[in-house]
Parts: sequence; structure tokens; C-alpha cells
Amino acid sequence: MKNNLIIDNFFSLYIAQSDLFFDVESIKNYCLNFAKSNVGTQKSNRYGWQSGNHNFPNSMKYLTDTFENAGQSLFEQLEGSSKFKIKMDNIWININQLGSYNISHVHPNTFLSGVYYVQTPENCGRINFTHTCEHIEYDWKSYYFKHNSVNSFISRFLDVKENRLYIFPSWAKHSVEPNRNEIPRISLSFNLKLINNV
Repeated sequence: MKNNLIIDNFFSLYIAQSDLFFDVESIKNYCLNFAKSNVGTQKSNRYGWQSGNHNFPNSMKYLTDTFENAGQSLFEQLEGSSKFKIKMDNIWININQLGSYNISHVHPNTFLSGVYYVQTPENCGRINFTHTCEHIEYDWKSYYFKHNSVNSFISRFLDVKENRLYIFPSWAKHSVEPNRNEIPRISLSFNLKLINNV
């Protein structure tokens, strides 16, 4: 007798990716110069430098405009309601020196989050997204499966690359590996909120 088992996949984590074409050298210089004269803060960053919420000059408004547009595109592809639109909530600079990393965390009280990589030397650390169920690794071992898929991934490491943008739901738990290079990893992180589309 044929098995008539029906399988549905109810929960998904969407991660949008885009390779941009910005002048990373000018963005890098801006970030490094800003960090020299400003005391950082510490949230998920360990042993690195992280700015507070940052206001980029008007000459760099193209950054927030691009990130908003990408977030809006993702929202529309997820069939978001036309009653709402995506707007920048906050943005900050991350500079991860040798040995520094970002602990596992989420971004509460917002809708989408993202990271844009400005400088990514070799072995500077990958970004890692973990399964939404914190206990899956107890019983679902990777070697139980012939190959990893959306049905069996416990975590997913993604490469970091200069000019690469990732956008993901703010509830997605993520971390970044330690930088093993003496050249710092530089990135911009941000949150996108929903506002009424009036």
C-alpha cells in the first residue's frame, strides 16, 4: 500500500542578498575616521568597536535609500500589505579588529534587519544564522540526513564579501565569527521598521 503521507513546511527564514557597487574605499575611510574621534558602545560586539545609532551625512544618503529600497522589495516579495511601507529605523557602524566577533543575538522591536559589508579581509569571520527553534540541535543531528536542506539545517554560515548586503527578519538569531585577520572587518548594520503607507 502506497504511503499517502502529506508533508507541509510551515516555518521559514528568508535572507535576502544583493551585491552592490558602492565606492567601499570612501565608506571605509569615513567609518575609520569617525571611530578615531568617537567613543563606541557595546551591544553584540565583543572586543571590537561599534558606534551608537548613526546619522550619515547627506552625501551618503544613498546608503539608507538603498537599504530601504531593498527592504521594501523583500517585504513585497513576502506579500506584505500595501497598507505599510519600509522605513529606516536606525543604522550603526561595526569595526571588528583581530579576534573580535559578534555574539548570537536578535534585533527586537523592529521588522527587518540587515548588514552591509564594507571591508572583508580573508578569514575575517562569516555570519551565522541559527534555527528558530533553540532546541533542535538536541535531537536533530546533521549526520542523520543524507544532505542538509531547509528541513534539517541547524545553522547556516554565509560568506561575507565587500559590497554585499544581507537583509533578514529581525527575529532571526545570528552571530559573526571572530576576525582572524589583522585587517579589521567593517560593516554597517541597520534596522528597518514598518510605517503606515499614507
